[in-house]
Amino acid sequence: MLSFQNDHRLQGDMFSALMKQREEQRQREKLETEFEEAITVKPRDRTPAQQLVIERYPREYAEEISAEITDLAKKAEYAGISMDKLQEVIDKVNRQNG
Repeated sequence: MLSFQNDHRLQGDMFSALMKQREEQRQREKLETEFEEAITVKPRDRTPAQQLVIERYPREYAEEISAEITDLAKKAEYAGISMDKLQEVIDKVNRQNG
């Protein structure tokens, strides 16, 4: 067990959420690598497992986007950043990047 997990000054629910988010991110990164390898294979030469990865990845990627937004909102909340201020930042990025 990590020593800082027992630090009572830390907010445990945030620690747990961060650890879970990082593990899920590692799993999605692994799937992304498998997806990228699978799409480089000609469709007729793909294995059933590669085809399954190709079908699964878009859903996983969309879930990743949603999880990242939730992660940002939760971290902002714990940091004391208002949702209005966070929305201003998001709006600015969207205007700049489209």
